[in-house]
Order: sequence, then structure tokens, then C-alpha cells
Amino acid sequence: MAPEIKHTGQGQGPVTQKLPPDPAAGQWHLDKRVPLALVVTLVAQSALAVWFFADMARQVENLREMAAIVPRVVNTLERLDERMAQTERRITEANADAIEARRERFDLSRSVAVLNNQVTSLTEAISALNDTLRANADDLRQLQNGPNR
Repeated sequence: MAPEIKHTGQGQGPVTQKLPPDPAAGQWHLDKRVPLALVVTLVAQSALAVWFFADMARQVENLREMAAIVPRVVNTLERLDERMAQTERRITEANADAIEARRERFDLSRSVAVLNNQVTSLTEAISALNDTLRANADDLRQLQNGPNR
């Protein structure tokens, strides 16, 4: 309720006049002297604040969802890391086996080359022995047949 003032007018009876409400009394009011631009700005700022905080709440919710996924991703990465380590071990073993097989093939090739050289030498020796045996056989036949014939 607005306070009232009673006073006596000039030649008239008592006049009651209502005073405007006191802002300190806790009642809210908007005066016509407040510019419309200020009211529009305050409303726009309030709307933007509501929009900003709603967007922030959405971002926080997205971050919570992503945080819930992180342990599964970490677990998957750990499994992949272990698989990669196993694959690397297998590759290393396969490389070592391949190197050993190459060495064995190389050693075998060298052994085959040495054996081929020995066979060639033996073939030449056998050939020389055959020539010698033929010559000896011819000499023996001549001796058996006698020198006169």
C-alpha cells in the first residue's frame, strides 16, 4: 500500500494524495524514464545468458559421454599394443628364420660348388686313368702278340 499524505487545500477541505511507492520498501516498479533501449538490452543479455549456459550444459554432457568412453578406448589401445608387440615378435622371429635359411642355402650352394669342383677333378682323374689303362692295355697286347707281328 502506498503511503498517503493528508493536507488541507486552500479553502477546501482536507485532500488525500497518494505518494509513489518507495523502492526501498521492497516493491518493484518500472519508471517511464527508463529508456526502452536499456530494457531491450537487458532482455537480450538475459536471453543470451540462458542460451550460453544451455550450450555450456550441452558441452558438459558431451564431455561426460566422452569421458565414459575413454576407459574402453584405453582398454582397446592396450589390447592393440599387445597384439602389435606379438606381431613384432613374430616378424623378428620370421626374419631370423629367413636369415638362417639364406645362410643354410648359401652354405649348401657353396658345398654344392665344392662338390662339383671335386667331381670335375675326379672325372678328369678317371679320364686320365682310363687313358693310362688303355695305353697299358695296348702295350700288354703288343707284348703278348710278340714283337714280330
